[in-house]
Amino acid sequence: MTTSPTFHVRPAGKSPTDAQFFIDAFDSTLPYLASIGSEGMWGLEPFSKREGFAQETTEQVEQSQGLRPTPDGKVLKVLICEAELPDKDHQDDLPEMAYLRTETDSQGSGENRSRQFLSVGAAMVREDWVPSYIEKQEHLGFGKRDAAATTHNARAGFVYLEVMVTDCRPGEYRHGAGAALLRGIKEYVALRGKDTIYVDAWAGNGEKLSR
Repeated sequence: MTTSPTFHVRPAGKSPTDAQFFIDAFDSTLPYLASIGSEGMWGLEPFSKREGFAQETTEQVEQSQGLRPTPDGKVLKVLICEAELPDKDHQDDLPEMAYLRTETDSQGSGENRSRQFLSVGAAMVREDWVPSYIEKQEHLGFGKRDAAATTHNARAGFVYLEVMVTDCRPGEYRHGAGAALLRGIKEYVALRGKDTIYVDAWAGNGEKLSR
């Protein structure tokens, strides 16, 4: 591939394999993190082999679709980043386990055109919620009930970016997927009438991720 891909960010659920893609994307990050000295972030055991992880991820995708409520009643959304692929003749470099989705568009001439999309990244955000380890940081002001909303903007509220991953297997097709996901998250936040995005980062390995 010689040109940068065109990225599209969509809600999870458009493809029946979205939950499995999210799990596999997590797994794909571990060798890369280990190669840069950041194995302490998520460890070395594949996420797919960790007890309860696959089930929890599948449930989160269903919660994102509104197919089941979240335990705490908060809004959860999983977003999938896809790279629109060029002509099929130039797709020999795709990984064996590529997650592809096809859409058919009607053309003005009456003909149909098929477009293929490769899943390359995913993110999960929650509205007006932070994890317990953030609540325990008293100086941040999230410890009291509804403190996040009342302290930072009671009218608009906020979104917490809980996790964002890109699939490390598709090579050049994934380059730029992280930035595309952040743009998609900002668009989601604006549509939901929120005004703030919170995120935290692992502080290990010389705080490289934080920087």
